[in-house]
Amino acid sequence: MILERLFRSRPTPGATDGLTQPEREAILDLLLLGIFVDNHLSLAENKVIQDECERFDWDSGTSADIYIQQSTARIRDCRHDPQRQDEALDRIAGRLPRPDTRRMALSLLDRLFLSDGQHDPGEQAFLDRVTAHLAPPGGG
Repeated sequence: MILERLFRSRPTPGATDGLTQPEREAILDLLLLGIFVDNHLSLAENKVIQDECERFDWDSGTSADIYIQQSTARIRDCRHDPQRQDEALDRIAGRLPRPDTRRMALSLLDRLFLSDGQHDPGEQAFLDRVTAHLAPPGGG
């Protein structure tokens, strides 16, 4: 899959992207969920994801391609069920504890959706849901 290249392992020890492995996985899960909401992966979407995520390090006992396959299966199972999507978004939010990583995730999702021209109504509704899930408690 094309997304495998986004989180390729690097020989340099230690992360240089400022993210923890759970944060990388959460962002990848969110982008995959966004792709399913979008119902297609265009070349423009692929380029945005590659450009924005290329700097991510992958630091796991599971290779990025195996993680993507497992995540895709989980995401595919909830793509038509709003309650299960909300549960997935809650799990994603739980792995993005820092405001800066939440902003990064939202920015990447927004760029993914805008890469094919504009937000369609379904993408905008999903982006609004994600924003609500990633908002700090109390709305601040």
